[in-house]
Amino acid sequence: MLRIVYDGALDLAFERVDAADVAELDALAGDVEQAAAARDRYAVARANRVFHQGVARAAHSIALELLVGSFYRVVDAAAARSSPVSGAVAHALIELHARGSVLPHRALADAIASGDREGARVVVRRMLRS
Repeated sequence: MLRIVYDGALDLAFERVDAADVAELDALAGDVEQAAAARDRYAVARANRVFHQGVARAAHSIALELLVGSFYRVVDAAAARSSPVSGAVAHALIELHARGSVLPHRALADAIASGDREGARVVVRRMLRS
C-alpha cells in the first residue's frame, strides 16, 4: 500500500514541483546525510520523517500531506508499544552512510530535481523493499 501512495505522490510531485520544492528536498536530504554522519539515530529518524513529509509537500496535495502525517502517527504508536521501528531505519541509514553509499533521500531528491521519474521510482522501490 505504501508503494501505491508513494507512486501517486511522485506522479503529483513531478507534475507540480517547482524550484522552491527542489531546493527544500535538497536541504532535507542534506539534513538526513548530516544526521547519519553524526551517527545520531534520533536525528536521522526525525530527518527521515521530515524528508518524506517534504516529498508530500512537493506534490502540493493536502490529502497526501495528511496521509503521510497519519502514517507516521501509526509508526510512532507501534514504536511506543514495541521496539523502535524508526530506530531500525535510522540504524540502516547510518550504516549506509558509513559505507560511503548514497542515501536514498539524496538519490530521490536528485531524481526529482533532474526530472528522472523512472530513477525516482527505482529509489522508492528499493527504499520500500529494505
